Amino acid sequence: MVSWLSKKRRFDFKPVVISAIIFGSYYVLENAEDGILFSKPVIYAQIGDMDITSGHINLYGNNQFYAVKRYIEWKDAFKGTYQLDNDTLILKRDDLTKVTKGLFTNCYIFNKTRDSLLPCQSGFNKLAIISKTQKQLRP
Repeated sequence: MVSWLSKKRRFDFKPVVISAIIFGSYYVLENAEDGILFSKPVIYAQIGDMDITSGHINLYGNNQFYAVKRYIEWKDAFKGTYQLDNDTLILKRDDLTKVTKGLFTNCYIFNKTRDSLLPCQSGFNKLAIISKTQKQLRP
């Protein structure tokens, strides 16, 4: 052991660099939201409290949305565009209710204090607005 330590050996950085590239790529791919990786959401709204089935919607300033339905061990993600008419938010994806199995609907109305989104149709849960940026959504 002493003889092995006494020999001057150079440390090989190649495995460290390769591992950093692999883990960095994995992180970027895992957190990429279909072309909106480096964009910050204007509004982040959530349904449920991380229970068995919950979800959230990110609204971006370029009129794109990203909806996520979470389960215990996995998640489904859906994207599309949205339109804002006064206090009505319209998610322009016709199959959103079907693919999320009724978690999200296509139409929401901001409540008076703008801290939640109320569904236009009955049978859906409201979305609690968790965070907003300074940049406001414009109709």
